[in-house]
Amino acid sequence: MFDLVVHKRRISCYTNAGMWQKSAICFLKMTKEGTNMNYMICIPSPRLVSREYCERIHNILARMSDQYRVNIVPEPVKMRQGSCPDFYKKYRIYKDIKDRDGNGEAYLTSEEENMILSVCRNPEEVELMKSCTYAYRYPTTLVLKSFREDKKR
Repeated sequence: MFDLVVHKRRISCYTNAGMWQKSAICFLKMTKEGTNMNYMICIPSPRLVSREYCERIHNILARMSDQYRVNIVPEPVKMRQGSCPDFYKKYRIYKDIKDRDGNGEAYLTSEEENMILSVCRNPEEVELMKSCTYAYRYPTTLVLKSFREDKKR
């Protein structure tokens, strides 16, 4: 099991062996009832890193949060080499995600696609959201997801 240590801005966890591990790897968001809650991640395309595009994505996700009552938490993107501008964020979308199954489904569900695209106000916003990288965060792994090819066009 893990011991959790809460800091002002992050939650650290220690394994039984006493090793510290980054919270995104070993920590699941716990609901008030104490049950595990996985989340979905939205990362804007690195080729569109400009303040304007990042603010647009932020505004689209804010509309999605208001409309669907989901908790969306922005956090800075960290790179192994170099640094990212402070306005480039990835987003944790805390919502119920389907249980991991063995078939390796690599696509967002139609419900998730509709949720993301329904708050877009024009075709440019739709293309912007389709260019983002999406992933499910499970306790031990990160599973990339995408829009279905026929819906990308």
